[in-house]
Amino acid sequence: MIDQEIAARMLGKLGYHVDVVANGQEALDALVQIPYAAVFMGCQMSEMDGFSAMAKVRRCEASDSGTNDASRFTSDAAPTGYRVSP
Repeated sequence: MIDQEIAARMLGKLGYHVDVVANGQEALDALVQIPYAAVFMGCQMSEMDGFSAMAKVRRCEASDSGTNDASRFTSDAAPTGYRVSP
């Protein structure tokens, strides 16, 4: 997707490492492994949408199960999940 490529390149030029995933489940899987500084997630993704993924993230944070407490953002403009680490 063009939006995905543009966002990844812009963040890369700012010095950030960007991982791009296809859906909310992939974003959740990565969040358990890597402490991201920010997560940009689309609201309408396949397999698991951004709303469902964010609800799971918040439940994990509430139960203090080890999920990082990075800032997370959602946008209905992006169809896929973006994960950013400095």
